[in-house]
Amino acid sequence: MPSLAWRVLTLGVAAAGIYCGAVALYAFGMEGVAQSAVPPGRMRAPATEPAFAAAEAAWGAAAAGWRHMGLTGRAELDTARGALLHPPQTSAQWADRAAQISAALASNPTAAFLWAELARAELVQTDLARADPGAADRGAAAFAALRMAQVTAPREPVHTLARALLVLRHWPQVTASPEAGTLKGAFGDLLIQDVVNGWAYYTPFERQVLRASFELLPPTDAAALRVPLAARLGPIAAGQLFPAAP
Repeated sequence: MPSLAWRVLTLGVAAAGIYCGAVALYAFGMEGVAQSAVPPGRMRAPATEPAFAAAEAAWGAAAAGWRHMGLTGRAELDTARGALLHPPQTSAQWADRAAQISAALASNPTAAFLWAELARAELVQTDLARADPGAADRGAAAFAALRMAQVTAPREPVHTLARALLVLRHWPQVTASPEAGTLKGAFGDLLIQDVVNGWAYYTPFERQVLRASFELLPPTDAAALRVPLAARLGPIAAGQLFPAAP
């Protein structure tokens, strides 16, 4: 018959396991609540402000649960997810956002969406820096982050579409960079690769959104991108992305 000490130890281990399981279940549940409030879909419908508030609170609760268990990496990841619901407004806030994302990436280096959000923060800082001649250009840092996003999730449509739209949305920041000659080609290569990898999985609506974004590019840039896209996707797909051959 087991000794009293052994039985106490066994009960203690069992209680600790049940407690940790309950905390983990709570954290997983809060993550589910957050994703239900503001779904992370590729082209999600606009959410209401109460939904954003609920999602932010749920991400915070999930992070607290993971932190309580000593899983700081998972906690930082959920904290960053909650913070991403509210875009910064000033250059200093965008710099803080980049620092927060970098901290989360230190323990979650395979989180592709965080690499893309880091690239977004760097590109916005590049745009805001135009009003401040003494500010550092962040174009190279944005490219490095976007490249890591592509390395960690090269083919998943949810990521390829988000990255393609990110590059197209911030194309003026890319071309306005002091390193525009080099960066434009580098960003263009990433854009082409993401469109090619995800094209077969995009919905008709998503393809229309891409086309509308391509139409906003300067004609010379659009023409330069059309040639390699047509070579890799075929003329029919290229025709769906561009209104007419240049």
